[in-house]
Amino acid sequence: MKNAKLLTLLLLALIFNLSSCNNDEDEPTPISAKTEFLTTGEWKISKLDFNGVDVSDENKYPDVADVKSTRIDFNKDGTYTQTRTSGTETGTWKFTDNETHLLFGPNPAELHDWELVELNDSSFIGNTTFTYEDGPLDVRVELVHP
Repeated sequence: MKNAKLLTLLLLALIFNLSSCNNDEDEPTPISAKTEFLTTGEWKISKLDFNGVDVSDENKYPDVADVKSTRIDFNKDGTYTQTRTSGTETGTWKFTDNETHLLFGPNPAELHDWELVELNDSSFIGNTTFTYEDGPLDVRVELVHP
């Protein structure tokens, strides 16, 4: 009787161990909501502000026409393709700071930091600052799906 109880306990322990084993290779890494939002479909620039001034009007700011033609595809593998009238750029992207910042650029050693103001299934709003010889340029971009 004692051996039967011991055998039953050992079998239960074995079954419990086998059922609780986790094979990480079989389970895909969960994709965050922000990654889903970012990588679902193409994005286009709908509004662009430089130092608080809306420069989206192509008639008023003709140099912006090329920028407004920009289309960006972010891929789940951490790469992106940016296409505009003047050409195509490819590079890498990643989230940082609990997905409140997006780093991306053509050179993995020099990714540019965008603070994410908003990212959902239809809107991307980001802020960044570029530094030039004549001073900083604060940029706010709003992207939407075309």
